[in-house]
Parts: sequence; C-alpha cells; structure tokens
Amino acid sequence: MAFEPDLALALFLPPLLQASAYRTDWPAFRHNLRPILLLAVGAVFFTAASVAVVARILVPDLPWWAAITLGAIVAPPDAVAAAAVLKQVKLPKRIVTVLEGESLINDASSLVIYRLAVAAVLARQTFYNNSTFDGNSTAANAADDNAIATDKAALLPGAGAATFANYTCYSRGINGVMVDVRNLPAGDLTADDFAMSLGTDADLLASWQPAPAPRSVTVRRGAGVDGSDRVTLTFADGAIKNTWLRVTLLANDNTGLAAPDTFYFGNAVGETGDDPANAAVNLFDLGAVRAHLFATAQPPTNPFDLDRDGRVNSMDLVIALRARTDSVLPLITLPVI
Repeated sequence: MAFEPDLALALFLPPLLQASAYRTDWPAFRHNLRPILLLAVGAVFFTAASVAVVARILVPDLPWWAAITLGAIVAPPDAVAAAAVLKQVKLPKRIVTVLEGESLINDASSLVIYRLAVAAVLARQTFYNNSTFDGNSTAANAADDNAIATDKAALLPGAGAATFANYTCYSRGINGVMVDVRNLPAGDLTADDFAMSLGTDADLLASWQPAPAPRSVTVRRGAGVDGSDRVTLTFADGAIKNTWLRVTLLANDNTGLAAPDTFYFGNAVGETGDDPANAAVNLFDLGAVRAHLFATAQPPTNPFDLDRDGRVNSMDLVIALRARTDSVLPLITLPVI
C-alpha cells in the first residue's frame, strides 16, 4: 500500500513528535537548556555549513543556495529516531535529556537556514506603466511603485474563477508586471528566466500563443515586500490587450527558485467591473464612465479612469465607446498545477 509523502507527514509525524515531547523531563530540559541550544542551533548551523562546503567541492557547478539547502535538510537529527536509539543504549540521564531535547527543537534551526537559502516569490503585481502615476515614463524605475494597481491581484492556479480583481481596464493593456522575490541570487534576470504566453481559454492552456518579449527586465534590490528584490517587466503599450497573460518565473540558478512560479493577469480595455459574471464592455460601462465624468485627482484604483491620467474625462468616454465592440474577456477558471 502506497502513501503520499504529504499524507504520511500529516498523519504519522505529529503524533510521534507529541509522544516524544510528552516523555521529555521538562525540569531537566530547562536545567540543561544551554547545551541543548548549543547542539540545536550551533551544531545544526555548523553541520549545514559543512555539508554545503563539501557539496560544492564535490559538485562545483552546484549553486550555493542549493548546497546550503541540502545542508539544512540533512543537518537536524530526527526526534523520533533519536528517542528510539536512546531506548537501546544506557547513557547518563543528563546526556539523554540533552540529546532528546536537542532533537525536539533542531528543526526550527534548519527551517531558518532553509528559509534564508531558498528563494521564494512574495508578491505578484501589475502596474500602469507610462501613466500619470509613474510620470508618463516607459522606463522601469522606482516611480513605477506609484503606479501599482493595488486593487488587483494575480490569478493563481486552483484559485477559482477570475474576478474583476484579476484583470485591468487600462487602455494601454498590460504593460507592466512586478514580481517580488526573497533571496534572489546575485546578478540580473533576463527574459529567458521567464515563460510567458497569451490566451483566453483555460481548457486550452497548452495552445496559448507566446507573449511579446518584454521591453525590459530589471531588478531593484531590496525594493520589494519585506525587503525582497523587485523584478520589473515592461511591455510595449498596446501589445497585450483584451487577453490573459500567463507569467512563469522559472526555477533555475538565476532565480534560485526550487519550483517555477506561475500566475496570470488579464486586461479588458474599458471594462469597469459593472457585472461580476462577465468582462464584456457594454452600455453599463459606458454609463458608469459618463456618471463619473470630470472627476479629478483620482488614484490608480479608479476603474473609470481608463487611460490612467488621474482624471475621468471625455477621453475615457471615447475609450469605453470604442471598446464596446472588441473587449470581451472570458473569466477563466484555472486548474490546480
């Protein structure tokens, strides 16, 4: 009978760890806290570093992040195994207490090392490049942070049907995407570190067409969420309109990711979110824009400012009117990867 690894982890390990903790002599644990921490923290860090160095010597092409990750995985002794072995060996009670106590908390040290070594995507955002909010500039720089669509979120595989929160109505289409990555390796990223495609049918993901190459791919160190590195992709105005953009940050030595990260953003020019059941531009969208005419000093989140110039005016009305014939974006539902 075969078990999925995740199922075994959830069913068997927690009760075993709880049993080990239940048998621990906690007064003795507190009395020997110093040697326990020296082993649980110091020894684990030393072992992880040693394994990483040896791995690099044996496999020179192995990235440091991968070598350190390997060290973090093999460094902590298993609490259940330690308890089983100690039952068969007669040792002084103090040594047993130290070894059992160390085995209970060493996983925390290895998880810290693992977190510091492995890259991870913390945020995925779209922004209105070449808009009033970034100074009407096509360049990728810190000003783009002011143009982030904070009311939009990436559509992730298995997250359910798309909503208005997953697509923009910008008249220039999708022309800016940001990915915040923790522990991104040194160096620059290029378009080759991404896989991108365009489509509207979630049932035919394999047949989606390649997306236009990004105009630029830049990395701003420390500019992302929680001090992560912000990777910015810009596209030509109008190159990605009325469709879904699938972006995959690949897992390779340049990104440091253990697995690819895939997400989606959509665009439906002129759509104001009037109907949660569809993304078709119609008379209701036109009427909504007309009802908000002459609004000024608007934030990037205003759905009626279709050209993102900070105002709702006759230009937005014209954009909505023209979009009535060609802006119908299917609200896709993505399968779980």
